[in-house]
Amino acid sequence: MFKNNITLSKRLMSLLIDGLILMVICMFLISILLILNLAQNIACRILLLSILFSLFFCKDILFRGQSIGKRNLKLKVQDVSNQKTTLLRLILRNLFIVVWPIEIVLILINPQRRFGDIIFGTKLVSDDTKNTKIYKKEFVGSFTIVLIICLCFFYFVFYVLIPENTIRILYS
Repeated sequence: MFKNNITLSKRLMSLLIDGLILMVICMFLISILLILNLAQNIACRILLLSILFSLFFCKDILFRGQSIGKRNLKLKVQDVSNQKTTLLRLILRNLFIVVWPIEIVLILINPQRRFGDIIFGTKLVSDDTKNTKIYKKEFVGSFTIVLIICLCFFYFVFYVLIPENTIRILYS
C-alpha cells in the first residue's frame, strides 16, 4: 500500500545511505587504481567517474523504484499518478543531482518531490509491500547503456573540451 507521508528525515536518511554506499564503492575502486598504480592514468579516471555516475543514475532500478536506502526506509519512486514508473524515468530523475543545491532546497520544501521528480513526473511514496524481487537484468542493461553514455561524455570533456596541456598540468 502506498502512502504519501514522506518525512524530511526519511528522505534525507535515504540520501545518506545511498551516498555512503556510493562512497564505499568509490573508495574500493580508487584503492584498486592505487594498488595497480593506475591512479594517474586519465583513461582510468574517466572509467572510474563513469562507473560512479552510472551507479548513481541507475540506483533506483535494482528494486524497481527503490535504491538500497529507499528500500531500507520503505520508500519507493512512483509516477505522479501512482503507477509504476518507467526505467527511463528512474534514470533521468537522477540526472539532476548535478544541480544538488536546487535538489536539497526542493527536498526541504517538499520531501516527496525533488527537482528531478518535478521534471519527470515522479514522486516518493511510502511502500509497505513485501516485494523482494531484484531486477538484475533491467539493472545490468540500464547500467551498461548509461555507462557507455557516461564514458562518451567524460571522454568528450577530458579529451575534446579540455586541452591536453591543461590535463597534463592538472594530473602531473
